[in-house]
Amino acid sequence: MTTNDQSVEGSTKHTPTPWKVDPGSYQRTNGRISIVEDKPGITHSAPVADVPIYEHDGTATATAAFIVRCVNSHDALVKALTKIATQPEGVYNLDREQYLKNVIAWCQETAQAALSGEKEPTP
Repeated sequence: MTTNDQSVEGSTKHTPTPWKVDPGSYQRTNGRISIVEDKPGITHSAPVADVPIYEHDGTATATAAFIVRCVNSHDALVKALTKIATQPEGVYNLDREQYLKNVIAWCQETAQAALSGEKEPTP
């Protein structure tokens, strides 16, 4: 895979998200599937990354879609995990068993919201 992002962590930001697989890129790129910024109203833009096609078995298309899904959900998942990791103990002021049930339910809601792109639940 090649990428147009020349950044080194901490020095430059990556290409803004969301990203998408460019559905017409295979015909224009001599056997590569392009990943591009998903900008409203823009049908074609410079690729953020290209995934080469070595076999015509759908692997490259699936790989490109997987990269897009990972990139687009990264920030929400990091935010959810940070929130879960820093949740203070004793917030619920209940007996231990009920507290643990509440924490587990809250963690599940936070993770599900991050995966689906919904608003975060409040503890």
